[in-house]
Amino acid sequence: MNRLEEINNKGRATIVKTIRQFSLTTCLFSGISAIFYLILRMYQPAIIVSIIGLLFLLIYYFNKKNKHTIARIIAIFATNLGVLLFSINLGFNTGFYLYLFASPQLIYLLFKLRQKKLVYICIGINLLTFLIIFLIDWYKLIKPQELTTNVISLLYSLNFGLSLILSFILVAIFAKNNKVYIDLLKEANEELEEQQEVLKNKNNLAVVAGLLDLQNVFVKEKAISDILKDSKNRIKSIALLHEKLYVHKDLDKINVEEYINELIYFIKLSYKQKNINIQIETAIESIHLSMETALPFSLLVNELVTNSYKHAFLGKENGSIKIDFKTEGEFLMFKYIDDGLGFDFDEKLKTDSIGTNLINAFASQLNGEFINNTKLGSGCEMILRFTEITE
Repeated sequence: MNRLEEINNKGRATIVKTIRQFSLTTCLFSGISAIFYLILRMYQPAIIVSIIGLLFLLIYYFNKKNKHTIARIIAIFATNLGVLLFSINLGFNTGFYLYLFASPQLIYLLFKLRQKKLVYICIGINLLTFLIIFLIDWYKLIKPQELTTNVISLLYSLNFGLSLILSFILVAIFAKNNKVYIDLLKEANEELEEQQEVLKNKNNLAVVAGLLDLQNVFVKEKAISDILKDSKNRIKSIALLHEKLYVHKDLDKINVEEYINELIYFIKLSYKQKNINIQIETAIESIHLSMETALPFSLLVNELVTNSYKHAFLGKENGSIKIDFKTEGEFLMFKYIDDGLGFDFDEKLKTDSIGTNLINAFASQLNGEFINNTKLGSGCEMILRFTEITE
């Protein structure tokens, strides 16, 4: 599901929730009105308002069952039927037709603004209802109940006030729901801009990697070619981070297990011409790192695996690498082991080796406790204990 679909679903859910609340409120109001009419011994209006209440209860039921179209059709039908029956029974002068002027707000709540055809049909039904009421009163086709002037005046005042209040309530609900939808769109737009920036950075890195590949075609010296290749691998490891952010639309965290496995696969492809069978075993917990932490960590892993491929298994046909990454309390524990030739980790190596310098630099960026147990003839063993980088 893309972000726009998610927003539309949330917008629809907000409207459905509002309609449910409105339906229950109308049911409650209908019940109170029915009691009021019964007290006044106005039995026909009591029956009418009870029917309207039951229809709105039905609207609530269909909304809960996700049959929203049926619920909205009933809402339009119930509104017009109620106004029509009350006007016929109590007379045009009681002002029940005034609720029809509040119904456009209800229509906009029930249907989206771009559903013009449905909106026009519903407004047309309202106008038709008003015309029928007016013609019945004008031509005296149906005789309403005989009410005193005071009662007619009271009912008109009540209907005028209540229809006005209802209009304001529906406008407020519509404005609130619209604001929710706009806020969701703004949030999605901000995420989209961030994702576009991520994609832009990824594309820029891909251009640089392509230029290094092009340059490598014309380089004859193996040492320089290896340097260009190593640089490309470092850029690829960064580009892969950006790709993870873009593809998964998660701008906060990187799935370490997924990332390291893809990085290892890429390095294997880079050194597939070497006739060495290297088995890489990983034991990585489900850990997600922020971009600030993931960047130096990924470059550290890239250097370690690349150095093993380049130097650890010279003259050997087989080799193995083990990568462990887990949590220990509030700390993250990273362990890297290979069964290669090993080397003495002394001050001269720190000065002369670019790879070793970078490994130390990335470990330092992670502000962790770095232990290097690598010895000549006993393979490589490095342990890094660190916490997430915080701004």
